[in-house]
Amino acid sequence: MLIRRLAFWVFLGAAALLVLGSLVPAAEVQPAGPVDVLLDLGPYFFNPSIAKHRGVYLSTARTAHMKRIDRTNWWFNEAYICMSTMSDFRSVSCRKFDPWQGRFQECLWGSERKVADVDTQGLEDPKLFVWPGKGVFAVFGRKPEALGASPYCKDPIFVQFVVQVIAEKTDDTWSIRRPTELKPGIFRDQIYKGKRTAEPIKEKNWMPFVWQDQLMLVHGVFPHR
Repeated sequence: MLIRRLAFWVFLGAAALLVLGSLVPAAEVQPAGPVDVLLDLGPYFFNPSIAKHRGVYLSTARTAHMKRIDRTNWWFNEAYICMSTMSDFRSVSCRKFDPWQGRFQECLWGSERKVADVDTQGLEDPKLFVWPGKGVFAVFGRKPEALGASPYCKDPIFVQFVVQVIAEKTDDTWSIRRPTELKPGIFRDQIYKGKRTAEPIKEKNWMPFVWQDQLMLVHGVFPHR
């Protein structure tokens, strides 16, 4: 008898849930990923680098704004360069770091057949280094320039550039006023071996340093190998 009563009340409860479910409108499907998010970085630098040149401390930093437009989650990046005579940067002046001054049309990720789920715009992660006798330089990443009829990127879809920030000599071979793309050169086949059939190549965060008056770049670090 008790089992029959329990079964009856369970049946009523299930029926009530079905009725209530039919009365509640279906929730709208939210887009995957960020809608409009300004990353809260607080008082901290985002991927900074610091260099000292002739008693002046220089630092670069990056900001990022994430926003969904249509079917793509966008990262809108901006880079800044700051200067101070104090090592703790208590008194500092900063300006936007854009060697192209806005005159650079980036290519798009994705293709004519498929819109990219994620895309990016602007300079990322500038890294400063001092080259004695030549000045201060910055290495940073961004997408290649859109060239030709297609607006979409070719491999690599993200590259590294170098530009001179402070020049000690204006007639030097390394007086780079306009950003120059860095390429693997003779190491290309070794670095890209086995990657052509995998994901698109993104060249990110090359680490520059000067050794015996030669510019060296760390392409990959494997501390456990």
